[in-house]
Amino acid sequence: MASVAEIDGLTVPTGVPPAFTGLLDTYTGAAAAYSVRQLKSGITVAMRVRRETAAAGDNDEADVAFDTSFTNPTISLDSAISNASAGVTATTLGQFLNVGTVNGTTYTNPDSLTVTASCLTDTWYDQSGNANHAEQTTYAVQPKIHDGTVDTDLILDNGKPALEGSGDLLEFTAFNLTDDFAISHVGQYQTQDSIYGGSSGNFAGYGLTTTLRWRYSGSNVNFAFTYST
Repeated sequence: MASVAEIDGLTVPTGVPPAFTGLLDTYTGAAAAYSVRQLKSGITVAMRVRRETAAAGDNDEADVAFDTSFTNPTISLDSAISNASAGVTATTLGQFLNVGTVNGTTYTNPDSLTVTASCLTDTWYDQSGNANHAEQTTYAVQPKIHDGTVDTDLILDNGKPALEGSGDLLEFTAFNLTDDFAISHVGQYQTQDSIYGGSSGNFAGYGLTTTLRWRYSGSNVNFAFTYST
């Protein structure tokens, strides 16, 4: 049995690590799920990213793992990278981008980049287990997660890592749903439109007219990112 301690008047257990709360472990049956935080046990990789430098290391790619040092694992500059382009020797996202010193941590530059790289999302991996990954191969419309400024963190919204873009989008294959369904997301918004659909049909229509909106276009569904302050 764990012991307890009193901290600031609160009785808390000691010697017990915080439990990981995977939403999809509890709420099963998702058709697709995308996030910068881990939503399901056993899912270790969040996304595949591309760095832009206009010099050495330009357009190299790597998979980015969730940083498990957090109570709720998310991506961070300390996230491990894997499956990288040939010649990449960096082992963390901060090294991969040559970000400099952020929050007291100095990231080395093993790939000898001459600048801090911008970081864009090539593939946002589906955490539902259905492998319906959201992808974008056209460089010009890939959303960013780092703006390429030295000594700065990932792009954050309300203190959390966030994707950002201006007319950028990621596409995933439309899926048939046999029951009534709901679609939820977290993002800044300006005006709200409707998310609609129903039983026995494809997802259709716009979601929210926001920084993150859903858009149906025939056989594909888009995440469209429009930056606004």
